[in-house]
Amino acid sequence: ITYSNSIAANISTDSYRGSLRLAGFSTSCGSNNSIVNSVATGIQAGTQTSGFFWPEGGNSCPNTWTVDDDLAHNNNGDGIFTWANDGTDPHNLTHRFTSYRNDGACLEHGAYVNRFQYLGATCFDDAGTSTTPTAAITMHAGGYAATTTLGPLEIDDFRISSTRVVSAVRFVKHLASTSTPANLRRWNISGYTGAAVTIAEPADSLKAAYDLVCWTLPSNAELQPTDFNIAGIVDGSVYRVQRRDGTAFKIARVGGTTTTSTIPGFSGC
Repeated sequence: ITYSNSIAANISTDSYRGSLRLAGFSTSCGSNNSIVNSVATGIQAGTQTSGFFWPEGGNSCPNTWTVDDDLAHNNNGDGIFTWANDGTDPHNLTHRFTSYRNDGACLEHGAYVNRFQYLGATCFDDAGTSTTPTAAITMHAGGYAATTTLGPLEIDDFRISSTRVVSAVRFVKHLASTSTPANLRRWNISGYTGAAVTIAEPADSLKAAYDLVCWTLPSNAELQPTDFNIAGIVDGSVYRVQRRDGTAFKIARVGGTTTTSTIPGFSGC
């Protein structure tokens, strides 16, 4: 299937099926499928609705799609909502996505653990998911370890600007324990009204690991420990920051104590 220069617009709830995960485009089972240069707009209210949806129904079948140069705007929910636990498909084909003025997040990424690679996105004036504090990106899932043929979970080259959110990204409850860092690389963020990053792992969350690499904040600033709002972090979770100037630090919780410490640089930009 190829959706090219297509529009999914003003899609409403089926009263007989309910409103769970209504979407403009759903990338379910199949091979060699693509959604390119297409638009999702006016997707109506419901539970976990989105312009573009990677569903958990694709976990047990091949569902590697080419998703290039697409746009989600003025939807009731997220720009992209991913709820998948697939470690066998690379899902490395989501390129140059644009999201603006959605009432949800630009990207809400779950569910437990996967290998998705989002390369290049512009997120403007999205309101964030309803959980407080709001954020342009909400992260549920962690990543698998890289292999010779499959990379880790990678979210690179995002440009985020919204005064409708408190934080650029919020890390929430993790439903699988992971030690391999997911990479969030070269983000350029502005407009948020609170801390750049919120860690909000509830007490029943499992541990996770994330690397925030070479971010740019307003006035060309680098990420600092003071740019984090730690609302909750569980034992074993590790958040590492690699700055553009080569310095690095990590925030971790071990034995019930949360620490912030300087570490050697671990990644190039």
